[in-house]
Amino acid sequence: MSKAQGEANVTKFLLWRDALINKGYSAFKPFANSGSLNRSKVSRESGVDLNALKVGKGKGNPTVLFHYDKLEETLQAKLPVYFTVKKSALEQYQDYIEELEKTGGKFPVDAENDLDFIRLAKDIGFPTARLNSPNIKKLLNDDMSRIGTKVVVGKTVQEMMESNLISSNSELSKCRKDLAIAEEKNDSLTKQNLQLQSENRKLKQQSTEKEESLEHTIESGRRFTL
Repeated sequence: MSKAQGEANVTKFLLWRDALINKGYSAFKPFANSGSLNRSKVSRESGVDLNALKVGKGKGNPTVLFHYDKLEETLQAKLPVYFTVKKSALEQYQDYIEELEKTGGKFPVDAENDLDFIRLAKDIGFPTARLNSPNIKKLLNDDMSRIGTKVVVGKTVQEMMESNLISSNSELSKCRKDLAIAEEKNDSLTKQNLQLQSENRKLKQQSTEKEESLEHTIESGRRFTL
């Protein structure tokens, strides 16, 4: 990317940012995605090349990314419900340890006294694989020895929520199925009703025609007699 293109991307980003700030920080809400600015949306609305917003070695426009990060920090303060501070796996683990220390909680183990990795990861709030991080693994054994363990039976809060969600989805599916059956029956009854109405109209028409024919016959007979 040329220097001119790089400078153009900086200008476009700043103009877009300032325009929304002038409208009020709530104007950034549509750009929130999982606690961060959605880079694709920002690129599309600001006109900034998406490559200029990419993060990684040799990627992105440093000046654009600087202003981008500063904007996210501001939005985290102004709109904390939509934009959240990102924490590393180690920071999340340390927060969990602090919470155990405050509440007197213990590390969860199963009936065989083995660490329940799945429950632990869910309690911390990250994927189980994160527990294999070198930074966490070297702390885990010491923290378990220091804080202690406890056999935990039953479901975690998240597991209960997932179970409730599955149950709710099952009930919703059943309701949708029942509704579909009811709608099908209703359509069938509506079709039958229309058919009956059509037949009723035909019968009335036939009855009227017979009455007219009878009247015509009677009238003709009278004229013949006279």
